Amino acid sequence: ISGLSGAGKSTILNKFILSSIQHGYKCAIWSGELSPSRFKTWLNQVAAGANFLNKSVGATGKEYYYCPRNIAAKIDEWTDGKLFLYNNNYGNHSSQILQDVRNCVKEHGTQLLIFDNKMAMALDSWDGDKNEKEAGLINELAQFAKISQLHIILVCHPRKEMLNSLLRMQSIAGNSDLYNC
Repeated sequence: ISGLSGAGKSTILNKFILSSIQHGYKCAIWSGELSPSRFKTWLNQVAAGANFLNKSVGATGKEYYYCPRNIAAKIDEWTDGKLFLYNNNYGNHSSQILQDVRNCVKEHGTQLLIFDNKMAMALDSWDGDKNEKEAGLINELAQFAKISQLHIILVCHPRKEMLNSLLRMQSIAGNSDLYNC
C-alpha cells in the first residue's frame, strides 16, 4: 500500500485488520511510526465507529475524538489472542522483526502480517546497496507468504519528488521488486 501522508493508509489498514479478525483470522502488525499503545488507540477509534466516540478539547484548544475506556475494553477483549502488536521499543532491525513475525505465525497461527512502513525498517539482514537490501526484504517476505500461506501488506511511501503528481506503481520509493512480486 502506498499513498501520500493523510491519504487514508492507516484507516484502510485498520479496516483490513478488523475485517480479518471479524472473519476469524489473526493479525500481526509492526509499526515503525507508532508505539503499540498509540496504534491501538487509532484502531479502537475505527473499531468503535463514530457513534461510540467521545469528543474532547486538548490543551491547545483543538478538538479531538477518542474511544471511551469501556468501549476500548470490549474491543480489547474481542481482539485478544487475534491481534499481535510488535513491540518496537527494542528497535527496527529487520532481522529481529522478521524473527518475531516468524515466531508469531508459528506460535499463534497469524494469517495477516502488516509492516508499516518499509522506510522505518533498518534492512540489516542483507548485503549490498539499498536497492539490493530492499530486494532481499521483498523476496524474503514473498517467499515466506507463499510457504506459510498468509497475506502480507507492506506500506511503502512514495518518492519525495512524486508528491505533487499522480501516483503510480513506479512512484514507490525503493526497489522495483516492491511492485513486481
